[in-house]
Amino acid sequence: SRSSVDARTSYSSPPPPLTLREATERLWRIQRIRSAVRAAPSASASASSASYCVPIPLAICLVVVEDLPHADVWTRFAASSSLPSDRCTLYVHAKRPDAFSRLRPSLSRRLLSSLR
Repeated sequence: SRSSVDARTSYSSPPPPLTLREATERLWRIQRIRSAVRAAPSASASASSASYCVPIPLAICLVVVEDLPHADVWTRFAASSSLPSDRCTLYVHAKRPDAFSRLRPSLSRRLLSSLR
């Protein structure tokens, strides 16, 4: 009967959610693979060019009021070895840019209002 089939069917629980870092790295890796496949050299190309990979820039815009929680974590993430540091850029959009500059002077150059 249908009810006995439904009772025997067990559904596995969904996987645990990814952290923001894990999700960003996963998307970055997927995009890198897609770009490498699209830009793959032809079969007649030399073996040295077989490792050719297109660099993919990653820009992260953080929206804050006046302070960035865990600023050190974000800074380390942008400079981490899993992402090329010259290809990952942090931007900050602050509702109160003056307060942000006072609280985080090292990140004030990343304010969108200062990039104009």
